[in-house]
Amino acid sequence: MMQRIQKTHTTPSLIENDRLRRESIRYTALFFVVFGLIFTLLGIFVYQTVSSNIFKAVDEQLSLPSFGVIVDTVPSAALSVDNPYGESSDADPSADDVGSNDSLGEASLSETIYSSIENNPQTIFLARSSDGSTTDTYGIYASYPDSIEGLPFDSSVLNTPYPIDQNGHHYRAVNYRIEGNDGSASYMQAIANVDSEIAILNQFTAMLVGGLVVALVVSAGASYLLSRMTLRPIADAWAKQTEFVQNASHELRTPLTVIRTTQELLLDSPNARIVDKFEDITLTIEEAERLSRLTESLLALTATDAGRFDLAIGDVDLRNLCADVVSAYDDIAFLQGKSLEFAEGDEAVVRGDRDKLRQLLAILLDNALKYTNAGDAVRLSVAVRGSDTTIRVEDTGIGIDEEDLERVFDRFYRADTARSRETGGAGLGLSIARGIIEAHGGTIRLENIEPKGVAAVVRLPGRAA
Repeated sequence: MMQRIQKTHTTPSLIENDRLRRESIRYTALFFVVFGLIFTLLGIFVYQTVSSNIFKAVDEQLSLPSFGVIVDTVPSAALSVDNPYGESSDADPSADDVGSNDSLGEASLSETIYSSIENNPQTIFLARSSDGSTTDTYGIYASYPDSIEGLPFDSSVLNTPYPIDQNGHHYRAVNYRIEGNDGSASYMQAIANVDSEIAILNQFTAMLVGGLVVALVVSAGASYLLSRMTLRPIADAWAKQTEFVQNASHELRTPLTVIRTTQELLLDSPNARIVDKFEDITLTIEEAERLSRLTESLLALTATDAGRFDLAIGDVDLRNLCADVVSAYDDIAFLQGKSLEFAEGDEAVVRGDRDKLRQLLAILLDNALKYTNAGDAVRLSVAVRGSDTTIRVEDTGIGIDEEDLERVFDRFYRADTARSRETGGAGLGLSIARGIIEAHGGTIRLENIEPKGVAAVVRLPGRAA
């Protein structure tokens, strides 16, 4: 029987742990994918931005607005580094002796080429015929290797910078179409070496990829930690719910078992008189009342958890309320051989629900009387400190171990030395009391007092004037 009970309790726990483990893996993967997408998109954006900016200056130098002018009278071969303005440029091209728009256009073209070479000595201009073959080369050097003249050329790509890779070198190029008066067409290809820019971009790309790898590794660890942090409150709530259901089932099963057993015994004697079965009937009624109280307590706790602790807020005179509750419990304390005292202190008027606060005081007094012996004393006091009102219920009872002071507010919890089945109850009173106090915005705690006993300390904020 014992092994069967242990198996019943172990199997759900194993199932829950396995389910939480699967959820943890799922959340870890989800967080990792999200982080991975964010870092990847960020890396792509940064790379595109750097790549665009690193070639921006070169592309601006290669983009020459003077191309496209009509050139007719001055042959392209007349342009050179030594004579950048052509044969007709002995004087300033803007002088009055320039007699045609054609020479003006040629001068503007040569000025643009010369200015571009000065701004970027790496710039090379290739004059190309209508079929794309190289007819001349312009730059800082008198001649260039055949590899330069053999660079690919595509006449369909005009006025747009594009990359060229040739013989291990990298270039940026822009193609321009030049039309003559006779309808003929030729081309000018502006080229700039960007080996240094490519080297910088490759180094940056390597650093970016390395950074992304490190970021992904870190995000994997962060994903695991986030999944644990996300599931921890769920796991705690799950464990509390499981414990709550198990404890509630146990507490409900006990009175139900007593009632059923007693009724079965009554059925064994159908002709017996009520007076003969008085004790059995009384036991049944007591267990039914206990079951009813337990059900009401569970409903109160459920309402607290759901945030539906409805309060009828009004001004409550705590001193009068405490006096009424003490008067109600005075006879009970007398019959148990205990003393119950109310130390009337300051006038204390608070904003709250009178019925709920009365229930709170009843729980605290009932708890104090339950865990004291004959000859012990219970004392209730009210004090006002600033805007807060403090209620203390002290007893000279058996006390509570220090490690149990916080756990006594857990549902169904009973300390080994201070909570036992002999005292009755289901271990829900202090849980309900804490729910009432928290609904009023206050706090409650237990503390041991010397030489023996326990004090329940309640703080209620916001005393009304």
